[in-house]
Amino acid sequence: MIKMVMTDIDGTLIKDGTLQINPEYYEVIEKLVEKGIVFVVASGRHMISIKEVFAPVMDKLWIASQNGNVVSHNGKSKIMKPIPQEWGKELWEQLSKFDQLEGLLNTPTNTYCPFEGTPMHKLLIDGYHYDTIGMGGWSNVPQEDFSMMTMYHPENIDQICEKYIKDKWEGKLEFLKSGKYWIDVVRPGANKGTAMRSICEELGISREETIAFGDNINDIAMLEYAGKGYAVDTARKETKEAADEIIPGYGKHVWWKCKECGNSWKATGIMRTRSDKPTGCPICGRVKQAKTRQMTLLKSGVKSLDQTHPELISEWSYIKNIDITPDFVTAGSGKQVWWKCKQCGYEWQAAVCERTRGRGKCEQCNAK
Repeated sequence: MIKMVMTDIDGTLIKDGTLQINPEYYEVIEKLVEKGIVFVVASGRHMISIKEVFAPVMDKLWIASQNGNVVSHNGKSKIMKPIPQEWGKELWEQLSKFDQLEGLLNTPTNTYCPFEGTPMHKLLIDGYHYDTIGMGGWSNVPQEDFSMMTMYHPENIDQICEKYIKDKWEGKLEFLKSGKYWIDVVRPGANKGTAMRSICEELGISREETIAFGDNINDIAMLEYAGKGYAVDTARKETKEAADEIIPGYGKHVWWKCKECGNSWKATGIMRTRSDKPTGCPICGRVKQAKTRQMTLLKSGVKSLDQTHPELISEWSYIKNIDITPDFVTAGSGKQVWWKCKQCGYEWQAAVCERTRGRGKCEQCNAK
């Protein structure tokens, strides 16, 4: 029996660097929690950004933020493995030597960067809605320990980290790819898998009773610890290898079912959640458009079918015509709709204008 679900955000549920999520996820979370299943959101993001994405259901979640090194629930947070302040200062000194390479220092409540107005700072503010504090220079390091450090470069983050940064910190820090431009820096053993184990131990849940979803390198420990780990089909090769099963990602066409009309259709998670024009049920969409057109027509003084031809209403099939009703169509409409014969019960399709002109009658009765 599943008692815990843990999932990554970026690349798994939504596109990297966005705040748009399919609101249907909120309903899924609420239903799982109602059934007693613990839902954990695990991300390299800071809590500030996670709150933006999951605001309607935050009170129902456990959060493993900053790559799992900060575990939060009901307003309380704990750092699994703090990074000493002097290490943060030393790493910032390293990063300052490279063009376009930037760094971020995180605590459970704040995020700090060397300068404001840089590409990284703008991305954090505009894309992730971070309230990032600019320190006015690489040497101005906050006087506190950190939960996570982050490296950013718009082009070559992997190469720079491997060639110039990583070796110096071997055994002290781990460098985990968490997005196209990002590498999270944490203490060894501070990861999403450790966070999952900690929550399980606190709640008395066995690892066999858990499932996890992810796409990137920093999700591997979580997928390996879970009773069953799922990687989306757009995941990195290493992540897929660590997973028990591969499933469609948010960018893949999958089936959806409308809770209003029951219609099923295919769409990607991106299409369902994009901020400019999210796509919904095509049937309900057409219904809305048809009703809008008909309302415009009816407001102009034209009467509806139920007013002009009430004798036809008894043969209107309300069950099959789920997208329209007689009060939203006019006598001259060419729309094909379903009719049900009041004599024999036969159902057929005919244009509204055909019926109002005396044609398009029951095919069964007319055939006799």
